[in-house]
Amino acid sequence: MGLARFSSAFTLIELLVVMVIIAILISAVVAASTTLVTKAKISGTRAVLTIVRDAVEQFRREQTAQPTLARSQAYQERYGYYPPDELEVFTPSGIPGDPSGTGSRAVGGAVIVPTPPPSGAYPHMNFYTRRLPPYEAALEHRDQVAMVVAIQTLGDASAAILDRVQDRYWASPPTDPAKDPPAPILFLDRDKNGDWDRTEDHLLRYIVDDWRTPISYFAQRNWCPDCSPEPSSNHERWNEVSTAMIRLNGGQPVIMSYGPNGKEQLTKEAMEVSDVDEGASLVDDWVFKDEHRINHHLNADNVYVDSTLKEKLARGIP
Repeated sequence: MGLARFSSAFTLIELLVVMVIIAILISAVVAASTTLVTKAKISGTRAVLTIVRDAVEQFRREQTAQPTLARSQAYQERYGYYPPDELEVFTPSGIPGDPSGTGSRAVGGAVIVPTPPPSGAYPHMNFYTRRLPPYEAALEHRDQVAMVVAIQTLGDASAAILDRVQDRYWASPPTDPAKDPPAPILFLDRDKNGDWDRTEDHLLRYIVDDWRTPISYFAQRNWCPDCSPEPSSNHERWNEVSTAMIRLNGGQPVIMSYGPNGKEQLTKEAMEVSDVDEGASLVDDWVFKDEHRINHHLNADNVYVDSTLKEKLARGIP
């Protein structure tokens, strides 16, 4: 009787051991699968960033060899021949959707930017955008939209390169559900009538990474406190950090993804700066306590075309 009890107890212990081993194996398989999926997404995102980098560089070559239009001095000081990261390059009277802009207001809170352009500048364009709530407005990503608009409307071979980005990596701001079919919130108004026309107008889209987070584009390359041309929606710190990062990148614009934790990172809470903690954006991370480097823990998984740039940004400028 005692022996039977002992044998039964021993069998139960064996069962528990087997269950623990199985649980450990399952955890290991899940962890390995998650790692493989993350690596695949990083690889896919880096491939998209590489296409964008190639399109940006081809745009520079096109404009250097045979400019679409003569560039204004203000543009030259900011970007050279690279695509801009500001829509103001195209708009003489304010930024589309900017409450402080001076563009004329249309029904529904839209901004129509007037023409004609001054000589020697980018051709001025009319944008139409409905006023977005603060959170959605943050998703307009004008830095990248400006780059995409420049390449798609003024580029040639560079536009063909950008077309290689697969459809699943493209996104656009929310649509207006009051329209039938729903009209885009933000577009280039080619016929200047303040309404969406698929045959005439240009939908403004932006590129996202494999986690559906918009990529970022920094092109402000020659900024200094006393000579940065106006107007500019870019904060002074943005201009300062952009210039510093571009110098570390050999003079080329910085194109990057916030990586696997991008959705967690691009929140109001993560971006806010306090006396004891820096914000998670590249700009606030760089200037926090004048360290001049990217070392916030949420930036550890950022994805760049060239991994050596990530190392350079982490070391920063002494």
